[in-house]
Amino acid sequence: AAIGLHMVGMPFVKKLAGRTDVQNEPVQVYLKEGFRKASPQRRFVRGRLVLKDGRAWFSQTGRQGNGVVSSLVGCDMFAEIPAGSPPVEAGALLRAYPVGR
Repeated sequence: AAIGLHMVGMPFVKKLAGRTDVQNEPVQVYLKEGFRKASPQRRFVRGRLVLKDGRAWFSQTGRQGNGVVSSLVGCDMFAEIPAGSPPVEAGALLRAYPVGR
């Protein structure tokens, strides 16, 4: 629900408020820790931005199950894992969407 609100609901609210910059613009980040599950469908992983050695890294904020709410604590971005992806190795380049913009 949180990701749906961020990706669909917030652009709608911004549009209703008269803003023209309604889309969530993605940024490129490197995955700090690997993601062990294959992703038959597009998946959004909750995490935070870590700047290290001149690079933008994405660090997961805990367990990533659908019903897990605790991983939203400290979450400042959602990383996208494309549909049909095998487990993703650490260091892989991902598209991520900052939260709260």
